[in-house]
Amino acid sequence: MTFRNSLAVHDVRVARSWRFYIVVVAVIAIGHGALLYGIAHMHAPRGSRANGPPMFRPIVSKVWVPRSVGISSKPWWPDAEMKRTPPPRHWKFPPIDLWPSAPGWAATLSQFTPVTDARPDPPETQIPLQHGRPATQSPPRRSNLQMIRWFRPVYYPIECTSPGMVRSVVLDLRIDPGGQPAEITVARSSGSPQLDGAALHAASLWRFAPPLWTQPVEVWGRVELRFNC
Repeated sequence: MTFRNSLAVHDVRVARSWRFYIVVVAVIAIGHGALLYGIAHMHAPRGSRANGPPMFRPIVSKVWVPRSVGISSKPWWPDAEMKRTPPPRHWKFPPIDLWPSAPGWAATLSQFTPVTDARPDPPETQIPLQHGRPATQSPPRRSNLQMIRWFRPVYYPIECTSPGMVRSVVLDLRIDPGGQPAEITVARSSGSPQLDGAALHAASLWRFAPPLWTQPVEVWGRVELRFNC
């Protein structure tokens, strides 16, 4: 009888312990469920600007809903105005001053150019109008004509008749989309065939980065070389 009684007491204790564990697990599960429910229905603070649905609701899909249905005609690139407006056809570089070469000196190609950017020729002075008044926004930004490789004309003091004299030659270059001078003409001669020839030879080796309008375009560039004595 003693053995049976002890066995019965043991079964009662085991049953009570299992009930205790079940109650603990149930309480934990209910607590987690209540916590998640409260988070899902939590609203933004009253002082904030958010007036939308409760926090942590599945609203991600609303972010990707397009504002309008159909195909938009607005270009996707950021500089749409630049894409619609072609660059000027004629450009002008600042004058380049040169001094006599040292005896025995030989010019070499260089990426360090005396000038870089050209400006439209004639300059763009028109201001866009809005409702009959000048617009506050600046004109659309467009890429410029740039000189990216330089070759210095070679000339010696024998070309100068007097110290302090300046002889100027103006060149017009037709620059192809690849950046090479396809045509070079003397717009204004220096009066010296030697100086004009040195300028033409050097200009044939110059290289440029043409302005872009979806792709590089052919333009004309004017360069003035001033030979100082």
